[in-house]
Amino acid sequence: MMSGVKWPRLVWLCVLWLACAGCEDDFASVTSITDMRILGARIETVEDPERSTPRPGETAEVQLALARPRTRSKRELRAMFIHCTYPERFTGIPICQELLDALAEDVDLSLGRSVGEGELIIRCEEDRMQSQAGVGLTCLSDDLTLTVPVAADFTGRAMLYRGVVCEGGTPFFDPFKRELFGCDGGRKTVLTHGSIPVSVGEEEDNRNPMVGDVGVTVNGRDWPALEPEAEGELDDIATDCMGLAEELGLKDLDPFEHRIGLEVADDAREQTVEGPETFELSIYATAGELEPRFTLFDEDAQVEEGILAGDVRWLNEGVDVLNEAGEVVDFYITVRDQRGGFALVRRSACIRAGKVRTGSAI
Repeated sequence: MMSGVKWPRLVWLCVLWLACAGCEDDFASVTSITDMRILGARIETVEDPERSTPRPGETAEVQLALARPRTRSKRELRAMFIHCTYPERFTGIPICQELLDALAEDVDLSLGRSVGEGELIIRCEEDRMQSQAGVGLTCLSDDLTLTVPVAADFTGRAMLYRGVVCEGGTPFFDPFKRELFGCDGGRKTVLTHGSIPVSVGEEEDNRNPMVGDVGVTVNGRDWPALEPEAEGELDDIATDCMGLAEELGLKDLDPFEHRIGLEVADDAREQTVEGPETFELSIYATAGELEPRFTLFDEDAQVEEGILAGDVRWLNEGVDVLNEAGEVVDFYITVRDQRGGFALVRRSACIRAGKVRTGSAI
């Protein structure tokens, strides 16, 4: 019996203790997409979509960059998030500043729940949004775009979002669970969190990198993105792609080593008081290995004819298991400006099995 103690204070005290204990990284730092993963998130201000830094009184949309192998059937996605003020101080994975304040002031953060059997766990069985005392709760399905309003009187430096994505299961929040979030059923649970920097004026604004600012080549030849219609036709195809490669404009590659070139226009980087912002490019693929994983364009990066260029090696070690009629391999390139800006660049190729021969081909 918990008489004499308000449940929100007791429950959120447990949250604080469990969260500060820390937990493992969200996923291993590898380049292979062997299961559902969140590669990052693009923050867009509704009032100015190119800007990643909302101001007080504006609304941010957080678009999760999700990657999944093509070889598995895609189950329904459901997600659950809380959003609040990013804490001034924390240990481990961050928790809401409102929580820290509530523990001192005994503010009700129950989000409408009350003590009773089974009432401590909040489940996301349908899409909804609600908020209480500065903490918002959102349940989503399929389109994993989280809407986060920033209060007009917001005085913090950033907003925090934290939650879970479930593949085929029902998301839930359990204040007595170390990870706080989980999935009932389904085949995959992915925990995630991030910050939304808030600017107080034009001098603190940051704009997202644009997908069109990033060029991709393979073995020295241009590798353009597919047209939207072709992307749609390719969505449900995992194998037997050789016949579609020419029709859809899909790159046709042999299953051996290839060089992927990454190019960024130098003037795509915003200027800061310290100089041009740093672009960090990471690359992932649904088959094979990539190295190096990171390509960094900092203030000392070499610029040739206005272009920053890097080189990545892709090697497929699974030649024996490739489908003879070709296998679709997706490549994901994330671009971060290390100030909250993010972009996801995607390329796909039909990797065809064939006789081993020396050298790379297209």
